[in-house]
Amino acid sequence: MPESEGEKNASFKICAAENGASYAVATLDLIVPTKANLDTGGAATIRYSVAEEMESGSFVANVAKDLGLEVGKLAARGARLVSEGNKLHFRLHRKTGDLFVKEKLDRESLCGKADPCVLHFEVVLVEPLQSFRVEVRVFDINDNAPVFLNKEPLLRIPESTPLGSRFPLQSAQDLDVGLNGLQNYTLSANEYFHLHTRFRSHGPKYAELVLDKPLDREEQPEVNLTITAVDGGSPPKSGTAHIRVEVLDVNDHVPQFSRLVYRAQVPENSANGSLVATVTATDLDEGSNKEITYSLAQNPEVILQTFQIHSETGEIRLRGPLDFEVFETYDIDIQATDGGGLSAHSKVLVEVMDVNDNPPEVTVSSVSSPLPEDSPLQTVVALFSIRDRDIRVGGKITCFLKEDLPFAVKPTFRNSYSLVTDRGLDREEVSGYNITLVAMDTGPPTLSSETVIEVLISDINDNPPVFQEDSYILTVRENNSPAVFIGKVLAEDLDLGENAKVTYSLLPPKSGDLSVFAYISINSDNGKLYALRTMDYEAIQHFQFVVKATDGGFLSLSSQVTVRVVVLDDNDNRPMILYPLQNGTLPCNDLVPRSAEAGYLVTKVVAVDGDSGQNSWLSYHLFKATDLGLFSVQQQNGEIRTLRQVAERDPMMQKLVILVQDHGQPALSTTVSLNILLVDGFSEPYLQFRDTFKHPTRRNGEEGMDIDDLFSGFPMGMGGFTNMNFSHSCPAHEPTQKKQDPSVTHDLRVSLEEINSSCNMKMKISHMWLNPDRKSIHNEDKILTVEVKQGCKEGTKVTFPKEGDQTSNNTSADIIFVLRDKPQNISKRDDSDVIRISLWEALCGCTVNVLTMDIRTIPVVFKDVAASAPQTHDNAQVTYSLLPLPDPLVPPASLVSINPDNGHLFALTSLDYEALRAFEFHVGATDRGSPALSSQALVRVLVADANDHGRFVLYPLQNASAPCTELVPRAAEPGYLVTKVVVVDGDAGQNAWPSYQLLKATEPGLFGVWAHNGEPYLPPPEAEAAAAAPADPLTVYLVVALASVSSLFFSVLVFVLAGRCPVAKGHFPGHLVDFSSMGTLSQSYQCEANPAPIRYSVLEETESGSFIAHLTKDLGLGIGELNARSARVVCDDEKQRLLLDRQTGDLLLREKLDREDICGSDEPCVLHFQVFLETPVQFFEGELLIQDINDHSPVFPNREMLLKIPENSHPGTVFPLKLAQDLDVGSNGLQKYTINANSHFHVLTRNHSDGKKHPDLVQDKVLDREEQSEFSLTLTALDGGSPPRSGTSMVRILIMDVNDNAPEFVHTPYEVQVLENSPLNSLILTVLARDVDAGNFGTVSYSLFQASEEIKQTFSINEVTGEIRLTKKLDFEQIKSYHVEIEATDGGGLSGKGTVVIEVVDVNDNAPELTISSLISSIPENAPETVVSIFRIRDRDSGDNGKMICSIPDNLPFILRPTFKNFYTLVTDSPLDRESQAEYNITITVTDTGTPRLKTEHNITVLVSDVNDNAPAFTQTSYTLWVRENNSPALHIGSVSATDTDAGANAQVTYSLLPLPDPLLPLASLVSINPDNGHLFALTSLDYEALRAFEFRVGATDRGSPALSSQALVRVLVADANDNAPFVLYPLQNASAPCTELVPRAAEPGYLVTKVVAVDGDAGQNAWLSYQLLKATEPGLFGVWAHNGEVRTARLLSERDAPKQRLVVLVKDNGEPPLSASVTLHVLLVDGFSQPYLPPPEAEAAAAAPADPLTVYLVVALASVSSLFLFSVLVFVAVRLCRRGGAGSAGRCPVPEGHFPGHLVDVSGTGTLSQSYQYEVCLTGDHRTGEFKFLKPIFPNLLVQDTEREIKESPNCRNSFVFS
Repeated sequence: MPESEGEKNASFKICAAENGASYAVATLDLIVPTKANLDTGGAATIRYSVAEEMESGSFVANVAKDLGLEVGKLAARGARLVSEGNKLHFRLHRKTGDLFVKEKLDRESLCGKADPCVLHFEVVLVEPLQSFRVEVRVFDINDNAPVFLNKEPLLRIPESTPLGSRFPLQSAQDLDVGLNGLQNYTLSANEYFHLHTRFRSHGPKYAELVLDKPLDREEQPEVNLTITAVDGGSPPKSGTAHIRVEVLDVNDHVPQFSRLVYRAQVPENSANGSLVATVTATDLDEGSNKEITYSLAQNPEVILQTFQIHSETGEIRLRGPLDFEVFETYDIDIQATDGGGLSAHSKVLVEVMDVNDNPPEVTVSSVSSPLPEDSPLQTVVALFSIRDRDIRVGGKITCFLKEDLPFAVKPTFRNSYSLVTDRGLDREEVSGYNITLVAMDTGPPTLSSETVIEVLISDINDNPPVFQEDSYILTVRENNSPAVFIGKVLAEDLDLGENAKVTYSLLPPKSGDLSVFAYISINSDNGKLYALRTMDYEAIQHFQFVVKATDGGFLSLSSQVTVRVVVLDDNDNRPMILYPLQNGTLPCNDLVPRSAEAGYLVTKVVAVDGDSGQNSWLSYHLFKATDLGLFSVQQQNGEIRTLRQVAERDPMMQKLVILVQDHGQPALSTTVSLNILLVDGFSEPYLQFRDTFKHPTRRNGEEGMDIDDLFSGFPMGMGGFTNMNFSHSCPAHEPTQKKQDPSVTHDLRVSLEEINSSCNMKMKISHMWLNPDRKSIHNEDKILTVEVKQGCKEGTKVTFPKEGDQTSNNTSADIIFVLRDKPQNISKRDDSDVIRISLWEALCGCTVNVLTMDIRTIPVVFKDVAASAPQTHDNAQVTYSLLPLPDPLVPPASLVSINPDNGHLFALTSLDYEALRAFEFHVGATDRGSPALSSQALVRVLVADANDHGRFVLYPLQNASAPCTELVPRAAEPGYLVTKVVVVDGDAGQNAWPSYQLLKATEPGLFGVWAHNGEPYLPPPEAEAAAAAPADPLTVYLVVALASVSSLFFSVLVFVLAGRCPVAKGHFPGHLVDFSSMGTLSQSYQCEANPAPIRYSVLEETESGSFIAHLTKDLGLGIGELNARSARVVCDDEKQRLLLDRQTGDLLLREKLDREDICGSDEPCVLHFQVFLETPVQFFEGELLIQDINDHSPVFPNREMLLKIPENSHPGTVFPLKLAQDLDVGSNGLQKYTINANSHFHVLTRNHSDGKKHPDLVQDKVLDREEQSEFSLTLTALDGGSPPRSGTSMVRILIMDVNDNAPEFVHTPYEVQVLENSPLNSLILTVLARDVDAGNFGTVSYSLFQASEEIKQTFSINEVTGEIRLTKKLDFEQIKSYHVEIEATDGGGLSGKGTVVIEVVDVNDNAPELTISSLISSIPENAPETVVSIFRIRDRDSGDNGKMICSIPDNLPFILRPTFKNFYTLVTDSPLDRESQAEYNITITVTDTGTPRLKTEHNITVLVSDVNDNAPAFTQTSYTLWVRENNSPALHIGSVSATDTDAGANAQVTYSLLPLPDPLLPLASLVSINPDNGHLFALTSLDYEALRAFEFRVGATDRGSPALSSQALVRVLVADANDNAPFVLYPLQNASAPCTELVPRAAEPGYLVTKVVAVDGDAGQNAWLSYQLLKATEPGLFGVWAHNGEVRTARLLSERDAPKQRLVVLVKDNGEPPLSASVTLHVLLVDGFSQPYLPPPEAEAAAAAPADPLTVYLVVALASVSSLFLFSVLVFVAVRLCRRGGAGSAGRCPVPEGHFPGHLVDVSGTGTLSQSYQYEVCLTGDHRTGEFKFLKPIFPNLLVQDTEREIKESPNCRNSFVFS
């Protein structure tokens, strides 16, 4: 080995022998550095070599010997092996220095194909640090045989491949290298191929297969070969693969059909998808060339739409329906094409078999819909024709209706039919018919079709409205509000539209009936009924009227219904007293004899109630009486009887008040007063008065009944009569002729039916009574008639005859009417003229009811009725009379009367138009002959309306309960409708026409009211003026005239329409034809068909209006007969193509005829038509032959045809083409085809069996796609017209390619460089191979050829585009380049090879690696420079990417030192201090120099161990502790704390008390300390008064070696507790000299008596004292100031006060709890003091002197200045207090805490108040003297407020100053 400078090389070979055989085991190459190199830090490199597959534990070398080290040095210096790959393949024995194999080595897994294979590691000596590099080379042995990755490769070679063609084969893989690797290939013996081995500049050798003999697929389709790969080992090893060569076919055979012509028969009703035929063709080729595809080529469009062929099986199936009537046969051209493009043709003749598959077809010509429901029978509804398209079968047709309907089908001529009515129609039962016409042929099978004709039945007004009920009963309660809804009637009309629209109206009442219009109104639209006025039950209980419902038909129909309205009674009438009279004119005095016994009937109160039912049941009660115990009232009948016998002491005058009450809800009542005189007997005047109307006779000993004079005034009823109800009962004890039940209740109704001026009356009595069981009601009606002969005079008695009914419960007595007044002014219409009639009626002999009635008799002569007779004398004397009416509800006798002599008619009552508008009656005229003859006449009385009703407002309601408020938007435009005022008027005609005007308004110009409809609106500006203008009379007249004319016109129109001629009814003949084309049938005629048709011919495209023939002559008709008989022409196809001139008889063309449009390809083309003669009906058949002209050119279905012909097709091959279509027929149709001149093809015209001509293209010359790949030829079709017409189509021929060229790569080899960090799927390279073939043969697919597994995993190629992409990450460090073989294969199986060399470009993608060899984790803080760690770095990249820089942060007390190569040591650079930093996280950063730079960071944690170099330190230099006095022993008073920054035992602290310098203070007896935690405890109870504070020192010592310590000062302060009560200093309480204070009785309130002075031994708040008066002889006389102990008078002293007063004052401190002391004071009240105590005389004079003005001014000035000063002081104090309390409570002045105010001051600081004294100095008010006078000394007063108070309380001092 060559020696470098500073090195010496030595090489050794180590051999080992086994069983006498020796072999090389290892080789040692030693490079020893010189001493100089070692001194400079170099290292030796030792090289060894071993063979692979050595067993584990095999000896390699002795490293200690090779390094020149003594045995044992390796162990002493901590030798270790460090590998670059972090995996050691060897192990070092430290004691012997031997190096052994750690595991069996496999060179192929360690180094792959790399040669030589070298393993690197280092031997590192730690102490001192030194390393040696070792390299071990692993030699290869022949332990791997060559291996083919694909054991059975497949080659596809076309049989047309030329000789000498080469086919690369897959290379074998041998993991060994050198001579042991792959050397050669061999091939098994065969006659077609030999093997050629080729060398690559890279990678293994590969073999190529060379073709020696032409291949023939027909002789041998497959060749099997065996290839062997041999290496160069000894002995050699080999591997084999079996090659299968498939010979690919070449398309050189054309498909052959099994038949040239196929025939098939198919029924025309075959379903889509039915199999027609199957064609079969075969091809001798293989593969895709043998695959045959069938198609319908060169066929017309109709065949393509009808048939389809399966491209693989050749099955021809139906695609569309077949129709024998359209096409009977089909000639189908079939083309079979193989996969190579060669094709053959065959014919399929399809015969369509006719079946009955066409149902009959119905064509409707006209339909009459809608059809009136009153249409007569045999009315024609529709005309239709039927035809069947089948020719041979099913041609006969029958037609009928599917359902039983009122219609029938009648044939007309040929296949024409008419649909007529067969029965009557009724739209209300069936409004429309869906008539199903069934047309059926005779089959087989029988087919039918159904056609639905929809016929609607139109409505006629044949149904009147029908009410839902036969009659209606409605109820309305009396006193109802006007326009109230009372009910509804509803009528329904079965008709439709206007015929079913119902309008409701009220019918006028019959003569004499109640006028319903005044009471009821009806809504004409919905039948709602409304009461127009308030009902009064007492006036009318019920009434009825007739409602008419009218429909809206032309001839309207109507129906009527009776509506009965029952008025329900309300209790709205109070009882009315009939007796005794209460009018005050005749006092009612009843006499009672004093001898009357108990039960004596004094009188009877008679009352009636206008209500009915329960509302009229009356009860009587004694309300008041002079003597309540003397009389009683029967509750049911009002009888007043005595309760006891009348006594002498009873007052003569008795007054009774009777209460009469009904039973309504609520009950109503009235009272009546009675005067009763108690007399000894009756005098004559009373008896005479009572007998005035006494009954003339007594019946059966019955007592006479008294009739009192009554008054009238009851309300009148309808028709001039009144019904009155009253009840009565009979007492049980009174004697009667017939026993009556006293509880029977009677109801009597009396009505005056008729009365005349002679007082002839007819009275109707209705009597109803209720049995005692209250379960049965009896009713009885009587008509009583009486003639008053003496005339109608005052006082006339009219007695009705007595009638008895023995079966009833009542006894009828005489009924007497007494005329009270004589009628006056009987001829005038005056409501005051009445006849007053008194009715007397007796029942049971016990009760008398009297009824007074007012009958208004106002006879008015309104018409004379005259009759004459031709006779003379008596026979000619005529007497007139009113005849009774059949309707009993209208009594004419109560309305009119007639003078029997002259026929004058008079109205007996006042008529009301609204109640009765008209009535009629018959008047009879009778002569006086014998026998008497008579006649009668109808008299109709019309009541003319008078304007006697005011308007009634329906809306808005005017009941004041809900005010009507309308809303109007402020944005409303002029004319905006606000509301509508609705008013009705009970009058009629002009009297009922309301007009509206605005009477008042808040804003007169804002709103307007339409005069005619009451609509308020916002008038436009111009409308306001118009509205204000008076109505033009001319306008009014025009409106009236217009209304009159309109009414007259409407009446005339109705009359005309109602008088139309009736429609003639009858049966029409069934053969009807609609010639009007309006959908209606005009007339009915019998028609005949002419058996022989007339025939004409015309050329197509003849102009419209061209002459065809003269029909008059051809039909044998006369001139003008066509016009007279309304002839017309109708074509069968429903199109009017012909025109008939009726005047001339010429048949003309209506439009231009197109034969092709009418008949298509049918020949001849005949147009059928009919000539109809209407009167009478006659039919003529006609046929028009349309002749063809050459007006159409041949047309190809496509303007361009495409043919694909293989280039290897043979000359003479025929290719069918698509035929042309010519709509013309005969000689004008298509005749032949031609093609433009060319050297390769010509065309033949072939006649088809269907008569069509088909073109065939014939090949004349061999084709070559490479010379000419496409031909464009023009195919021409010619017809036989003159001149001929032609059509062309472009025939485009594409020459199909044959695969005879293999793909070739554009470049080979390809070279590319790829970065190793390229992402996956990155594009590496795009290879391109070209194939000159076309189509599938020119399509190239790419693949990896014989690629290794590594290449397959790393790269992929797109088989279509040739893009090579990356599928696995590249790594330059593992593989630096790749050699990839690419194979390009075309669609025919030929392939070409190419090579791609991919060079991997290194990038900086590997970060540096750092390996720690040794690490010391803990270092003492006082250690000198120390090695912390040894590590090694490396970078797998190369070049600049592999260069590295190693560093650590600069702010650490460590540095890096390189040793050799890539080894570094980490050492300390300065002393460490654990207390400053106990731990270091050192980041070692290794950065390479590549681009981009990569780095690796490794963190090393170094702990600094502790040394005791820090003494304990207290948290404070001194401590202050507080303890309250009187504490308990062993009390914890506080803690001290010291910390040591050292760790472990060095940081553990012990506490102790240090001795004091003052030996007098026994510290050990006061406090103690816990040595572990520094807690301090008080050992004894402390006294604040004895010891207020003391201090001492505490020591803290750690446990280090040597131990360190420190000290701290502790100060203990004793806090005071309230343990001392207050002590009174003044007055003394020693009981030796009692303290007595003198107070003058003239002292003013607030006079200072004395002051209590006390002190407290405690301090602070505990020493604050307060004073209060605990006891006093006079509690209200003295007071004690709480803060200073001053005792003052509270009020003026009086003479009553005791002269000796005893006071007990309590002194209390402010501690918790408070302590107190008391002191007793004696006060003497004296009348006066000696001279020192009294004020001087000048003071009194000054007090009595008047005020000096100057003094007043001064006082004012002083007050002002004082106020200003006081205000300034207050502001200053407030500011100071707020500043001091700023930290307290958010800016507010602080409030002193505690129970006492904060203005107590301890002056001396000892807790007691100072004993300084103060004097009050006053300046006298006299301005002439200026001396001071000291009045008396006072104790200190610290309150400014008290001083001010003293100043105010001193009347003798204007200014006061305080001196201390």
